[in-house]
Amino acid sequence: MLDPWPDIDYGPGHTVTRGKCMASKAKTFFYQLLRNVRSKQGVERIGWIAVLVLLLPVALPILIAKMLVKAVLSRLFPDYYRGNAPYFVKRATASAPDIDPVAEDAARALPDTYALIRIVGNDLPPRHALGQSLQNVEFILENEPEFENCQKMWVLNRIRDADQERRLIAAFEAAGHAYKRLPFVLDDYAEVPLDLTKLPSADYIFTDAFEQLEEEQKHRAIASIYRHKNIHVMHNNGSRNIALDWGRENAKWVLPWDGNCFLTVEDWASVVKDIQEQQACRYFVVPMARLGSNKKAFDTWDPRDASEEPQIAFRFDAKERFDERFPYGRRPKVELLVRLGVKGPWSTGRMDPWDLDSTPLVPGSHLVGNAGMVRRLASGQAQLEVGGAQGQRDRTYARNDAIVAQLKSLDHQVIERRGFDPRVPVFYDTETLARLGQEPTLDHRKRLREAADTALGRGPFSVFDKTETAPSGDKADYLELAPYWWPDSQRKDGTPYIRRTEERLPDTVLYAPESDAFDRTRLQHVFDDATACSLAWAVSGAPQYRDHARQLIKAWFLKQETAMTPHLRYAQVRRGHNGNTGDKAGIIAFKDIGYLLDGVRMLDDPDLSADLADWLRPYRDWLLNSAQGKGARSSANSLGVFYDLQLGSIAAFLDDADTLMDCYLNSTARLKTHFDDEGGQPQELQRPGGQHHCAFNLGGWLSLYRLYQSCGFALEHQPEFARLHKGVAWFLSHRGAEWPHAQGSDFDEDRCTALAMLAGGVGIEVAVRAGDSDIARQKPRFHPHDGLPGFWPLMLGADRAGSVMGRTPATPQHVDAVEGTAKALP
Repeated sequence: MLDPWPDIDYGPGHTVTRGKCMASKAKTFFYQLLRNVRSKQGVERIGWIAVLVLLLPVALPILIAKMLVKAVLSRLFPDYYRGNAPYFVKRATASAPDIDPVAEDAARALPDTYALIRIVGNDLPPRHALGQSLQNVEFILENEPEFENCQKMWVLNRIRDADQERRLIAAFEAAGHAYKRLPFVLDDYAEVPLDLTKLPSADYIFTDAFEQLEEEQKHRAIASIYRHKNIHVMHNNGSRNIALDWGRENAKWVLPWDGNCFLTVEDWASVVKDIQEQQACRYFVVPMARLGSNKKAFDTWDPRDASEEPQIAFRFDAKERFDERFPYGRRPKVELLVRLGVKGPWSTGRMDPWDLDSTPLVPGSHLVGNAGMVRRLASGQAQLEVGGAQGQRDRTYARNDAIVAQLKSLDHQVIERRGFDPRVPVFYDTETLARLGQEPTLDHRKRLREAADTALGRGPFSVFDKTETAPSGDKADYLELAPYWWPDSQRKDGTPYIRRTEERLPDTVLYAPESDAFDRTRLQHVFDDATACSLAWAVSGAPQYRDHARQLIKAWFLKQETAMTPHLRYAQVRRGHNGNTGDKAGIIAFKDIGYLLDGVRMLDDPDLSADLADWLRPYRDWLLNSAQGKGARSSANSLGVFYDLQLGSIAAFLDDADTLMDCYLNSTARLKTHFDDEGGQPQELQRPGGQHHCAFNLGGWLSLYRLYQSCGFALEHQPEFARLHKGVAWFLSHRGAEWPHAQGSDFDEDRCTALAMLAGGVGIEVAVRAGDSDIARQKPRFHPHDGLPGFWPLMLGADRAGSVMGRTPATPQHVDAVEGTAKALP
């Protein structure tokens, strides 16, 4: 059937329906005036009548013209408007289904019985007031009369507040109403993954296209990533289908409605009358009126003014069901209405490119009638119950915020249950450290003590020790030059600096004498020495190690006269460029902060931890909000991974679950671009020295994996992380062979051993060599540029295969047993 008012398509995500056109807006405004005249009282009503009278000279000719046009169209398109549909309901038809006349006669002969099943879900602040669902149920039970031939039934839809659920059940039982309880199980929710498949690309949230979206659309894009979680928790259409099936067992007509639906005697009589007069229909649209307050539940309403998203009634043999792929907040019920050929103002919102499409019209869409009206009780947020387009937008935004807030709250509960504790180390294995403390002859204890003793002989360090000063003129600001940018010999002052690919400026060579003029080497000493001393303290209990670690941390971060300001604004400065501020790549200087924070946890000094947390909070905020931080977050190569690693480590230390979970989302979105389908690393292979960069990137990913695993994230249920498994296997498959890609320098093969064992330590099954498991013979520390954590063997479990703690070389038989895969820790 030809649509006289077709939708207008301006490109993906920008469909404008007739509800968006000026004529429709004018019509909506006029009918809102009529509603106000009918519903208001006293002086307010008189005011609205005056407004209406003033507008009549303009509105009356428009209304007359509309009536004439509609009369002509109804003759030309008789199937377009059907039955007693309200003004806003548009009908479309599809092919008629095959109807068995015998079954149809039998269905019509059945007595008209009704199952009114209301589904009660969770309150979602700020969309709803806390406790509003219970209040509405109590209001219904106290004020709604019993209806003839109608069973009142309830579905408790995954209520998470146990006390509220008990009170609801008590209320139903006191009223003698049947109910079904659909429990919420946090462990089941923990297995539900994020969903990035509907976005234009897996890394869409890092793209310029995403940044150019309106803020509200960004929120909707992020909310779409939580689609599966939304479906599981809200269980919107799932609970409707359960109610629908339950009702079919008990009545001819099933009304699987929202839990806040309320009917007066007149409303029910109108619904029943319309259903009985249209027995050929399998489905009925029941218009709904929105109430700002339950005090207005018995006000007189004209069904034509009930323009909210309607409820649906089903005959017992109606075949269509609610599509459970559609999440709450993204038209789950509207999808079925559209499939049945019913459209209205509630279906005219903008569709995003990541929204699911409705299925085409179904056979039987013409078997849809309209029946009476129903009232939607208050949400407890009166400011969100206003009419018009702005009210609808405000409700949409509040609902999206509420959904994401609820899901993040549940994610927080999940990680807490699975082990997240900001006081517990997330990288180093506490059992291994305890084992070293009990057995002083073990090799790694000796190596650790040697490193800690070396650390005792130097420091503490401060940003005030450098001889150069940041462009700000403040010695407290960290300063580091960009490694491959050199003074221009053709210019008197050497600026702007020029690029020399892979030729490092001597001032930026870590530990080189020239680097003393800047901060990078001293910062690395703080990370290395404070971590080594903290580990040595945890193992030996020798107080000199604890004291020196505390001095290092206080001098660099906390003492007013020596502390660094919490930003990296002048990290990797290229003189003469960008106002002499740093580059996003400078953020890599803090890549080892997480291992230091594990050391702080081991020191078990509450005052030190609290003071350091005060320093870390503004640094975290700088990472999140600065141009350099945003640039690092959006980087497609290893910089993005090490951004996640340091921000996530800081968030875990600060007990900032929201930021930690955002990091997890970011990391999940990176995986597809970091590892191809075979496990290769396309971004790193484009760079000179590809093997080094692949190993560096992989080291960051394994530390990040360990962080998320230690914090309780269900990585095993997030499909994107399978790419990291492939990435480990792909990289290690090149061990001992000529690197098949461009390689700019020699590569230390011992890094492969560390990567293999770290992967096995987090449960990634990889091929290992006989010597890999002889941990005592492996390098405990690598150069910081290699991207591996210091004393990485202490991240492995104490009972790993072979001579993990360095007591006895593995026997050949044992080597055979462990060669092939490194199993997950128990």
